[in-house]
Amino acid sequence: MTKGDFVNIMFFFGLLCNSALFAFIQIDLLLMYNHYKSMEPWWFWSVFTIGINFFDAVMILVLLSCRDILLLHKLESQFLARRSKKLRVGELK
Repeated sequence: MTKGDFVNIMFFFGLLCNSALFAFIQIDLLLMYNHYKSMEPWWFWSVFTIGINFFDAVMILVLLSCRDILLLHKLESQFLARRSKKLRVGELK
């Protein structure tokens, strides 16, 4: 995997997370506007604020450094190693 591919994947992941948070906050605001819930702030607003800023910062750091800030590549390789080990054990039975 080249650095360009890695940056593209990280940007896609960051934008996907930002989009999901934005969609959830819009649904929350729609429910409040239609009086299905109260207009009081709750924990998701804090998650939204911190989450959006966190993923924006991660995308900027990845763009500038071209490194795996969240260690997703290491996590992926561990997951694939465990999966292949389970498949090999299952084939032996």
